[in-house]
Amino acid sequence: MEEENGLFACGLDELIGSDDWPEVPEVGAMEDSVAQPLMAAAPSGGCRIHFNLPGPGNLRKMPMTTVVSSDGFDMDVDRLYTWAPAPNHAGGLSVAEVEASVSKIFRDSKSWMAAGIALRRVPFEEAQCIVKYVAAPLECGPVHNAAGCTSGLDSRRLIEMVVGVFGRHKGLMHELIHAFGHGRHNTIETCPSVMGGPKGIWPTPSDIASTRKWAHS
Repeated sequence: MEEENGLFACGLDELIGSDDWPEVPEVGAMEDSVAQPLMAAAPSGGCRIHFNLPGPGNLRKMPMTTVVSSDGFDMDVDRLYTWAPAPNHAGGLSVAEVEASVSKIFRDSKSWMAAGIALRRVPFEEAQCIVKYVAAPLECGPVHNAAGCTSGLDSRRLIEMVVGVFGRHKGLMHELIHAFGHGRHNTIETCPSVMGGPKGIWPTPSDIASTRKWAHS
């Protein structure tokens, strides 16, 4: 569900994923074995992510900086989005547990860092985006059993996710696009994307390319 007020409700089929789904291989290999055939079968417009906000949306420009990803790679970033964990979470999750898990995923080399975006943990009162894990069922506008929900003003976005997807990367990658760019759901079944597509998928080369282009427009 997508509304002009920036409210996005997402189901389990869009957010679920686990690290036992094969990681995206080298870009060339992905394009040869998966992305190119699927994109060729897609309607006009291909598999790129579409954004409701003009670029760079809620991202902030910053000097080009090299940072080390959570999995040990040097990453060049020049766009910034700040976040913080909520002060309380469902399922017995502590703030420290949420911070550690989300930070590892956000700072992974396969995350939106590959599109040049730094996802920085800042004090709660300074954050552009708050991440909170909640108990099911999650109500998001008229949707009464959502798995994830992104809402709030652009100056203070709220990502809520049911505790059942804690520790999994796809939902966070998906909701971030809603948060910083009001990205749309992918309704083209042949396109591999974090906005739809296979379970557990990280951003694909098409996701990265279209997000980088949007972020730098």
